[in-house]
Amino acid sequence: MDTPRKKAQAAEKTTNNESKPKTSTPASAKARSRRQDNDTRSIASDEVEVSSLEEHMKLDTPVQNRASEDEAFAMIKTILLERLTGRRPIPLTGLDKEYNEVNSLLQQTVAAGEGNSMLVIGARGSGKSALVNKAITELSNSHDSDFHVIRLHGSIHTDDKLALREIWRQLRREMSVDDDTLGKNYADTLATLLALLSHRSTDGSELVSQSVVFVLDEFDLFAAHPRQTLLYNLFDNAQSNGAPIAVLGLTTRFDVAESMEKRVKSRFSHRYVHVPSPKSFATFQEICKAALLVQPKELSAEAAAWSSALTTWNSAIDDLFASTVTSPLIAHLRSIYHKSKSIPDVLTLFLPLLATLPSSPPVPSSLTTHLSQHLAHPASLATLLPADSSLALLPHLSHLELALLIAAARLDIIDASAGLTNFGLAYQHYASLVSRGRVQASASGAAAVGGVAGGRLWGKEVAAKAWERLGLWGLVVPVAEGRGGGGMGGAGAGGGMAMAMCRVDVSLEEIGASCKGAVVGAMAKWCSQI
Repeated sequence: MDTPRKKAQAAEKTTNNESKPKTSTPASAKARSRRQDNDTRSIASDEVEVSSLEEHMKLDTPVQNRASEDEAFAMIKTILLERLTGRRPIPLTGLDKEYNEVNSLLQQTVAAGEGNSMLVIGARGSGKSALVNKAITELSNSHDSDFHVIRLHGSIHTDDKLALREIWRQLRREMSVDDDTLGKNYADTLATLLALLSHRSTDGSELVSQSVVFVLDEFDLFAAHPRQTLLYNLFDNAQSNGAPIAVLGLTTRFDVAESMEKRVKSRFSHRYVHVPSPKSFATFQEICKAALLVQPKELSAEAAAWSSALTTWNSAIDDLFASTVTSPLIAHLRSIYHKSKSIPDVLTLFLPLLATLPSSPPVPSSLTTHLSQHLAHPASLATLLPADSSLALLPHLSHLELALLIAAARLDIIDASAGLTNFGLAYQHYASLVSRGRVQASASGAAAVGGVAGGRLWGKEVAAKAWERLGLWGLVVPVAEGRGGGGMGGAGAGGGMAMAMCRVDVSLEEIGASCKGAVVGAMAKWCSQI
């Protein structure tokens, strides 16, 4: 049994042992040293990894930026190439009135269920297809599943049977009729097709018909089909109470309504939209520039975040179109403007330029230099440029031919509502111009010098032959048979071209610009004074 004295001695001994430093064996000291070395190396390794990761992030950031900018620049090139090749519409410039008319007609058909028909008339490259495509695209954003679009082309669908089969194909329907039945029951077949697009309303109380928009490119070629069965049935269905359809005809012939049969014309709504060509070179420049600029909304969300590539391209285009009159681009634009005023012809010039652009976005100055250098070599663009127009013939016309052409072009301005003339009217105006020139020359005491000054009046027989040559070269285009207007009389012209109503294919401004040096004296005044 432990006494209190022994317990106190034992507690004192334990306290003394804890207060003394512990002695370790050599083996335990080495183990402790190895653990400390491992901890030190682990800390150093972690510091090296952190430092390496920081350096990698510092080096990788500009690489990622460069990759994103390259993607944005590649997207810009893709957008522009799609515009140049017609797979993406170009922005409309100065066609708000025409667009509103087409859009209003389509809205009436799709939203209100009204049948309509319209002709969109304009020169090639004036923007007819771009106008219609934009209206259809905007309409599909709000009425995507409410209508179908059928596109037909007069150069491809050369007869009405081919056109009807194409309508079935585009609507993803199977035709179960043979050619004989199709030819006999064309109207019934089309009516059956449109009836297939009908469906019951949500409550089942009434039959709802889906709208169909027919776009007929080269409409004048459809009007050349025998009996015009397709046009008759389309216009007839547009006026009936069946499925609501809209028929949009695109053509370059402003007289196409005259080629319709009476029964077809009676069912046409006689609604027209005239798409004008650019009235001035400045307007033509703005349209071309808008077609080559890219807006931020056209890029994806990722590419739009890197605006430097977009700014580089748009700055280069701004600098290119701000060049002086003697720059290669302005020279090409003026040439195309005086020949055809066609925007697609301008865009074709930029096709090899875009194909040879570097993959990474250059600085604006080097990009402008690249574009200018390619435009400065017309030989490399010769195969892409359109063929020369008939304006190249003007300086080589005889004085009589040129005088008749000027007289016809003046009549276009004097009587702009008609837009047509014939040999008799042109000859009468030419004779009055010569007589007026003689009076003015006599009053001033100067003698008119033959045909150069317009002082000589050629006979009708000689002038009729000159008029026929103008028609042969395409400078005056017959559009309708004449009715003897203009006092042709018995002038030995023998009808035909001389008796036909014609459209002058060149303007008075183009004649004066193309014939500098060839048009002098009184004829020069004819081009500048009405």
